[in-house]
Amino acid sequence: MLRWEELMSMTKSNDYPNFKLRGIYISKKLLIVFSMLVFISVLNNSSIAGLSNLGGISIILILIISNILCIILLFNNFKYIYRIKNILIGLILLNLIYLFSLLLTDINFIGLKVTIQIYLLSCFFILMIFVEWNNKCIDIVAFISSIIIILILLINAFTNSNILVKLFYTYNALGAFIYFISFFNISALYETKILSKKILFSISTICSIIIIFQCRARAVWLAIIAMIITLCLWKFITKNKRKFSIYLFTIFALIFIGVFIYPSLQTSNYILQIDQILIGYTGKSIFSGRNKIWSILLSVINEKIVFGHGASALPRNFIYTNLSSHNLYLQTILQTGIVGVLALLGIVTFIWKKFWAKKDIKQVKISAAFLVSILVYQTFEVSLTQNNLSLGILQWLVLSVGLSKTILH
Repeated sequence: MLRWEELMSMTKSNDYPNFKLRGIYISKKLLIVFSMLVFISVLNNSSIAGLSNLGGISIILILIISNILCIILLFNNFKYIYRIKNILIGLILLNLIYLFSLLLTDINFIGLKVTIQIYLLSCFFILMIFVEWNNKCIDIVAFISSIIIILILLINAFTNSNILVKLFYTYNALGAFIYFISFFNISALYETKILSKKILFSISTICSIIIIFQCRARAVWLAIIAMIITLCLWKFITKNKRKFSIYLFTIFALIFIGVFIYPSLQTSNYILQIDQILIGYTGKSIFSGRNKIWSILLSVINEKIVFGHGASALPRNFIYTNLSSHNLYLQTILQTGIVGVLALLGIVTFIWKKFWAKKDIKQVKISAAFLVSILVYQTFEVSLTQNNLSLGILQWLVLSVGLSKTILH
């Protein structure tokens, strides 16, 4: 394993396809600090000023330090670049598209912010791929996340529920946060053979399900369904590469079909009846307002479908609203056109192909299932690249753990 101080003294190898790449070793203390920063970052949207500032500082520290270490890592040893060359090309392409989109339109704060955010998240993702995510590391993060999940459930059960809204801003954000950190609990539960750990991670996983159900975060519910379906079909879709690829492209197709069909569903009497049933059970409608936003955005996107309206383009520039697109794919097309969304889907495809190489490793299997759930979740949010950066950091972290298993071993 590779310590940070060894980055400048690594040896090079010309036998790139066959070498065994050493991962970056993180000490227990450093991992605890890192985990706490990641988990505290979710407070960035808190309505409590002091906590909001703390969350913002955590995000800045994580992304700036990751950027510096990523540059050191890649420029000092080309073995790392070779091992993720396709993913790296996709990330560079997406960043260049956003940069040119920014330069070719009016350069303003929003466009600059979006472009920088995507660059910093890319660096964070690359760095995390090369961390040695062994079972010990997973257990440490899972232990911290278990404590947080159980504490949140206790707060929700024995105190005023408004406290959680003040901490996380919305129940949707809380549900997403709990779901993504539960990745570590599920991964640790799969791997550990120690009874006490199995009990702890089982309890925390059950607690996370209870919290997510209470949050009534429908996007997270759909993400969980997608994750479970992927896990159930794993043996079938991994029988050969063709089925593995078809499954991913089927997910792509279903997502884009859904984006185009959803705005018109409100005209169907059958869907309206289902909506009434859903309201009765959950208190929420199928039609959250996204259908109206998406319908207008599809017309706006069609005006500049190839290169988009610029990195700073937001729905409020075309609609009287303060809401985001609530859809990563529409937001990306709105800003950078078809070229931007193709680059994004290309990155996802390269990640998926990497999972094939070590498809029998349990953590790779779980990461792949979470990848599918993230794709579904992003049909209703834009947190992977913009908006709620703390959730974006968590999602890229989840993907990097599985990729680490495929690239370092």
